Amino acid sequence: SSTFDGLYVRSARNASSRGVCAARDRVENPALGIFFRLLPGTIELLAASVVIAVALAAPLALAARLSRSARVLDWLMLALQSIPFFWLALALEVFAILRKMPIENPTTLFACAVSTLSLFQLPSYASYLGGAPQSTSLIEMFSSLAAIFVVRLPATIGAELVTEMVYGWQGERRLLTYALQAGDAKVFAMVAALFAVFAFVLRLVAQRTLPAATDAAIANDFGNV
Repeated sequence: SSTFDGLYVRSARNASSRGVCAARDRVENPALGIFFRLLPGTIELLAASVVIAVALAAPLALAARLSRSARVLDWLMLALQSIPFFWLALALEVFAILRKMPIENPTTLFACAVSTLSLFQLPSYASYLGGAPQSTSLIEMFSSLAAIFVVRLPATIGAELVTEMVYGWQGERRLLTYALQAGDAKVFAMVAALFAVFAFVLRLVAQRTLPAATDAAIANDFGNV
C-alpha cells in the first residue's frame, strides 16, 4: 500500500512541478517555440523505440521460422496488441517501482520509456518479418519496415505521448500538460495539427518513393483493425 501511495504522491508532485514549469514557459515563450524546443525529446524516444522494436522483432521472427511456429508468434503478438496500451505502460511503471529500479535516474527512465513504447510497435514489425518471403531482399525488407513505420506513425505518436505522461519524459507532453491544466484548447489543436502535418508529409513521401511497400503496409494495417 505504501508503495502505491508513494507512487500517487510522486505523480502528483511531478504533475504540479511540470505545470508550474509549463506555465512559466508559456508566459515567456510562444507555444510554437515551446513545441519545437521539446520536439527533440519526443523524437529521441520515438527513434530509440523503433530501433529496439525492430531489434526484438527480428530474432522473434527468425525463431518462429526455424521452429515452424509462426502461428505461436501470431498469437503472442495478438495478445500483446489486445492489452490497452495505457494500462500496459502503467503496469510496466509499477513493475519498475516494485522492483525498486531507480526510475528517477535519467538513464533508467529512458530505458523504461523506450522499452514500453517499443512493445507498442513490436507486433507490426514482428508480423511482417515473420511472414515475409525468404527471397525478400534487404532493400525490400527495409523499405517495408519504413513503410510500416510511416503508416503506423499517427497511432505511435499517440502511444508516445501516453508513454511520456506515464514516465514524465521531457517531451511534448509538457506542453500538453500545461494545456490541460490551463484549459487551453488552442495549444491542444496546435499540437494535433503539427503532428498531423508531419504524418501527412511522411505518408506522401512514402507513397511517392515506396508505393508498393506503403500500399502493402496500409492493407495490412487495416486488416489488423
